[in-house]
Parts: sequence; C-alpha cells; structure tokens
Amino acid sequence: MAYDLLIKNGRIIDGSGMPAFRGDVAVRAGKIVELGKLSGAATRVIDADGLVVAPGFVDNHCHYDAQVTWDPLCSFSCYHGATTVVIGNCSLALAPLHPGRQERVAEFLSYVEAIPMEVLRTIDFSWETMPQYMDRLDHRVGVNVGTFIGHSAVRHYVMGDECQGRAATPEEIEAMRGIVRDAMQAGALGLSVSRNRGHFDPQGTLIPALWAEEEEIFALGNVLRDLGTGLIQSGGGRDAEHWTPRGPAQAGLRGEANRLRRPRRHQHPRRLQRAAAAVHSFRRGDRRDERQQPDRLPRASPEHAAGPSPWRGGPSPGPAHHRHQPGRMGRGDDHPPRRVRRNPGSAHTLRADRDSRSAGHARASGRGGGGLQAIPA
Repeated sequence: MAYDLLIKNGRIIDGSGMPAFRGDVAVRAGKIVELGKLSGAATRVIDADGLVVAPGFVDNHCHYDAQVTWDPLCSFSCYHGATTVVIGNCSLALAPLHPGRQERVAEFLSYVEAIPMEVLRTIDFSWETMPQYMDRLDHRVGVNVGTFIGHSAVRHYVMGDECQGRAATPEEIEAMRGIVRDAMQAGALGLSVSRNRGHFDPQGTLIPALWAEEEEIFALGNVLRDLGTGLIQSGGGRDAEHWTPRGPAQAGLRGEANRLRRPRRHQHPRRLQRAAAAVHSFRRGDRRDERQQPDRLPRASPEHAAGPSPWRGGPSPGPAHHRHQPGRMGRGDDHPPRRVRRNPGSAHTLRADRDSRSAGHARASGRGGGGLQAIPA
C-alpha cells in the first residue's frame, strides 16, 4: 500500500490512554490509515526515532482574540505543540461591538490581560457581531480556534456605558440572550463569564460581567441548555469557587472540576482532602450549593452536553471544518496532508495536522486542524 506520508520509528501515544508503543504512522488522502510496523512505500518519509508522536494539544485558556487577527499560528502556543486554542475567556472578547466603540471594548481586554492599547489600536475592526468576527478568523488561521462569547462584550453591546454600574433589565437580558443564541448557532464554543473581582478596566472600574446578577448569568446559560450543547467558562476568583458549580446545574449541563486552590502551609492537611473529595463529588454529579460549604474549593466548567450540535465546526466531511468527536488516533482520522512541517523554533518538533483532542466543538478553519506531532521522547 502506498502512502502520502509515513512517520517511522516514533514512540506513539495515540490518545486512547493506553501505554506508549514504538511504531509507524501512515497517512493517505489526508487521513491516518495505519499504525504499527509498516513497510509500504510513501511519497514522504519522516524518521521520528527518539521522538514522541502524539495528537496535538489543546490550549484551552488563551487571550489571542486580537493576536489571531495578525498571527494565524497564535505564537507561541503552536511552538509547544498546541494545534487548538480557545479564546474569549474570562468574559473578555472583541465582539460584538458597535462601530466607534471598538477602543472601549478593547480596553477591558487590555487592562486585564496586560496587552498594550498601542497594539490593540492597530487592529482592523472589520466586524461588529460574533458571527462576523468568526468569519474573519475563518479566512486566515493556521490552527484551530474555538471562540467563547464574552459576557463583558455582550453586556457593553446591549447596555452601553451603563453596563458598569447597574443590573440589566429584563428587556436587556433578552437582547443579550439573542446575541448568545446567534453566536452559538454561528459556531461559538460557549459562553464565558467572570466573577473575579480583580478584573478592572483602566479607569479602575470592575469589568461589565462583574455587575451582572446571577439571574442574568443563568438566563444566558439557559440559551445553551435550550440548544442542547455548549460550554460555560468562568474567570477565577473566590466568588467563582462558590458560584461556578451551580452554573452547570442551573443550565442542565454536566460540570467538570478543573482547579484547586493550593492550601497555605499553615492550613490543616485535611483541607486539601476535603477539597479533593469535593472534586470527586462534583464529578459524580452531586451539585450541592457551594456557598454553604466554604472548605470545598473546586472551580468547574461544564462539558459538552449530549445531543446534536448546531455549531458550524461540528462533524462535516468538507475541508472547512474540523471533526470534534472525541476519540483516539487511529485509522480514518482526519489528517490534512499539507500541514506537515518542522517547528521553526526546534529541530525536534514535527507536526502533521489531524483530529486533536478537542475540548468541545471548537470552530475551525480549512487551514486549521488538530495536529500529529513528534516531540523529544
């Protein structure tokens, strides 16, 4: 059997959870067709002796919202083997925005994430809505890009300057729900919020998401429930540890605890044990009110809910979208052939795009992909 690409003698970690093994990976017509000890002819052969061959990594918390518009590889995540990045975290995003108000929305991202405004002012804001922003990215990205809907940006779009100072009215909440629904149907990954009271704008005022009452956040999260899919990401802070576990339950989504606060040295060691027990309890689906359990410290975000996905970027045979079904490296996996290249920063890193371990249905472009990579063993 003739192959387009044959990666030989690598230490293969296939993403299934099984131990690594030495072998070869064969690619034909953009798909992984065989694993094992292979001897067929190939148009291109890469000797991966001494390297690990593995699916690309997912950088699930980034703030490349601006950088991705001029740096399609999202450096330096790609140099570390990440072939999927997730942006729009912590309620901060660059869409939606009204014409003439781009700089104000950029200020939220600038101050929280220490991105100079001199840089953000160079952006060509050719979009207004989230679907338009994602269309802009689709035309020029070199990695998969999953986009969250930033609550602060949505709140500013609907409420203007009053987004910092008061609760939203029922009419404003309904307008925000419409924006979230349109963005999800256009391919957004989910909703990002923030309860971190260390998130300010340059004027020293809390960012818009911090002014939202829980009823508003739950109302936006319920849009994802109505669609039967989506993720909710929350910016950190002590408030998030009490609030976030209840968010998935309210929206009817499963939750995943993904962080523990490190106990201080003087604290009792059982505190960590109680926190670990809280993680296991939450993963079993025991969603109790965290506000009544101050020693329970996990922060959580919901996983992809079961059911059909309305997202662009879901399963599609066409070249413009990345398959996002969980699985392992194996026969039939997508593997666009043109993305095999050597990392310019290291002589030991090789990549050839394929389906990666995606954290949900991240929207991708035709040039994106997961990544088959080889790294030093």
